[in-house]
Amino acid sequence: MSTDIAQALKDLADAKALAASATRRLAHAGLTAGQAAYLALLTEDLAQELTRTQVHAAAALRSTGAHKLDQESFQAITDLGPDPTIEQIEEAKGRTTTGRTHFKDAKGLMTGWLDIPRSTAAARLVQADCLLGGVDEAGQPTEPWLPELAVQSEDPGIDPRLVASAAMKLHSVRKDLGEGKAAEAKKQQLQAESAAFLRSEPKSARKHINDLVAQVKAGKRPLKALLDGIGIFKRGMRKGLVEYLFRVLPSQSAYIEAYFANLDNPSTVAGNRQGLKDVDA
Repeated sequence: MSTDIAQALKDLADAKALAASATRRLAHAGLTAGQAAYLALLTEDLAQELTRTQVHAAAALRSTGAHKLDQESFQAITDLGPDPTIEQIEEAKGRTTTGRTHFKDAKGLMTGWLDIPRSTAAARLVQADCLLGGVDEAGQPTEPWLPELAVQSEDPGIDPRLVASAAMKLHSVRKDLGEGKAAEAKKQQLQAESAAFLRSEPKSARKHINDLVAQVKAGKRPLKALLDGIGIFKRGMRKGLVEYLFRVLPSQSAYIEAYFANLDNPSTVAGNRQGLKDVDA
């Protein structure tokens, strides 16, 4: 590990400590209205920068194969604590194993060790693919899927949260675009239009980009894109009930509708509500 890398990591650790200290002091301070406004402005600027850092961190975990670190390495990294020295950081190179790893992949490391929600971990890796580049099956680095947005994501004058959100929206229609030159041309068009909205109309960019994506999905979608979207998805607990979302092909909906009709037919077992109550009793 070079001294420059160790110093950069030390800077991040110091920045975290400084932010925590400042927050504790400001929480009990008599801020004026102007100072409160400046606090809010600084906080949002810091959150924007952290968005970039989070995507870079996800990309680094995957490209370095950090999920292959052995247990002793994870413990040594944890033991660095909030205020490590440059020398301690340089020594924390870690050791990977060629045998069975504790985590399956970078996503597993993010969820199992960093306690990042699975959906958030998946989103950050997608954003890394789109804005920083990924890794192919041979372990070789690949170019960003959205190179124009990749440039914008590093532009200090553009909110990186908007760029990351736009990347996710465009990535969601990748299978709708199909393959070949026509698909690439359509992707470039969507990317160019999204980048233009992010530059000229940042406050309404999300709505415009959502509209662009909706137009793509409203057209005749490839079978591959349709099959990717079908399934049963658990929505979670709401008002004491567990909700599920069903997405099926039009040809499959007939079976479900027939089943529902069967439920309302008292001559069937499923439709005999009183009989079901008796069995339950």
